[in-house]
Formats: sequence, C-alpha cells, structure tokens
Amino acid sequence: MNILSFDFGTKNIGVAVGQHLTATAYPLNSISVKQGNSHWYLIKKLIIEWQPDTIIVGLPLNIDGSQQIITKKAKKFAELIKKNFIYMLNYMMNV
Repeated sequence: MNILSFDFGTKNIGVAVGQHLTATAYPLNSISVKQGNSHWYLIKKLIIEWQPDTIIVGLPLNIDGSQQIITKKAKKFAELIKKNFIYMLNYMMNV
C-alpha cells in the first residue's frame, strides 16, 4: 500500500511517499507555492505516478493541540485534494 503525504506550507509543500508493507518512507521534492497557487498540476502528477491508496496531510497544531492560523489553510488544501482527486484522506497532527 502506497501512502503519499503532504506537509502544507504557504511557501512550500513538503511531499513524501511511504510503503506500508516495508514500513519505509522517503521525501520527494517539495512543491514551491507562488502567489497562493499550490501547483495542482504537480500534485496531480505525483498522484498519478505513485498511485497512493491513502493521502495524508499534516495538520499543524500548537503544542497544546490548539489550532494555528495555518491550520485552516492546511484543512482547505486537504479538502481540495479530497474533492479533486477523490481519495481517502487522513490528517496527521504536527505538534
């Protein structure tokens, strides 16, 4: 089972791919975000290339679990992935 993960940021989006069977993961090139555009064509290309079973989006939270300003933007990014690519989506808390 392939897992594709995104670490959303307003300047860059980190990307990693993992394999459930071997319990391994490694980073891919990050995606530069310019003028609020998340470069959806690059995200689509990654999804087509890796054919993930699950997509994970990091959910940035404060140490006490409360939301940050960027948390809402990361959730919106995740929902757009879910809507545009019809994938099972999971959040991973980044504390």
